[in-house]
Amino acid sequence: MTHPYDVDVAIIGYGPSGVAAANTLGARGVSFTAFERDRDIYPRARAVTVNDWTMRIFQSFGADEAVKRDMDVMRALRWITYAGEELYRVDFPPSTLGGNARFYTIYQPLMEATLREHAERHTGGSVRYGTEVVGVEQDADGVTVTARDLTTGRTTTTRARYALACDGGSSPTRELLGVQLDGDTLDVTWVVIDTYVKRWWPDRNLLTFWSDRDRPVVDIALARGHHRWEIPLRPEESRADFAAPGQIWPLLKAMGVSEDDVEIHQHAFYKHHLRTADRWRVGRVFLVGDAAHLMPPWAGSGMQSGIRDAFDISWKLTYVLDGRMPDAFLDTYETERRPNVALYTSLSDQLGKIVRLELSEEEMSELTAPPVAGEPAAEPPLIRR
Repeated sequence: MTHPYDVDVAIIGYGPSGVAAANTLGARGVSFTAFERDRDIYPRARAVTVNDWTMRIFQSFGADEAVKRDMDVMRALRWITYAGEELYRVDFPPSTLGGNARFYTIYQPLMEATLREHAERHTGGSVRYGTEVVGVEQDADGVTVTARDLTTGRTTTTRARYALACDGGSSPTRELLGVQLDGDTLDVTWVVIDTYVKRWWPDRNLLTFWSDRDRPVVDIALARGHHRWEIPLRPEESRADFAAPGQIWPLLKAMGVSEDDVEIHQHAFYKHHLRTADRWRVGRVFLVGDAAHLMPPWAGSGMQSGIRDAFDISWKLTYVLDGRMPDAFLDTYETERRPNVALYTSLSDQLGKIVRLELSEEEMSELTAPPVAGEPAAEPPLIRR
């Protein structure tokens, strides 16, 4: 028996992956309803960069010029010791993918706001903020999503042909589907410090990894005058030692940064994960982004991998929904995306070893070896895409 549908695709979660899916689907005339617990955009800037591949996705649905207004071109990145020895450096050539730069720094809340505003143009789409998905049931013809309004407590059901679980690393949908998240979570806790810049300092616009076994630090300029430091806590330190902004200043002053340079905006704590769902498709529901995989931040590819997931499954859904391809075509989503995510997870892990000074002398020599005369210079192995 064929059941009537309210919408073509239900999108569970409306962060970067969810809004990328909405824009990709909406631009191709596919109707969608998105469900998002929070009424406002998450205020912390988790991701820090996008590259030319991601910009091409934004270009595909016409949002690239709008998002670029709140981005800065990334000049280079470097790994340096506290003694001033530059271990490794990557300068970015122009992109080969059209008129965009190779990499941009972002301020994630602004980028998400622009993408949400762009998605509002699609007449076949709607977003239900302040709504929690509490049930996902399937049959041979579609998916029934049960959602509860967090203000009124009222529950409703929405019937869709397919559903995308874009609801983050803790993904309640993944739990409802009984999907296992395999891998490891590293023991070290990091404090992420977001600041507003009061005055510039030399090389502020270089993404700098301060490489040290004891206190490696990520030091990165974000767009629109923001700056971030990510600093690991030592074994004898705890979150309670850095609960208030006043307790954060000793960490920044150790980096040579004072109240004259920046104003602390907010700080948070997190651990690095290397985890992947054992399957990304359960019937007519697909796991997307952090719901399907989690990686360390060193390659700047966690959010971007989620956006690529969303684009991949969304354009394929349009082919299936209009009858150009069979349902089995959707199996290529995981087939294509899983190896790419594995590559970037491994890359992130390797880059982290440079920051923590865990590479052997032989590995470091291979990494930094100059090109052989007469041979074309290859892209460094750790940033090969």
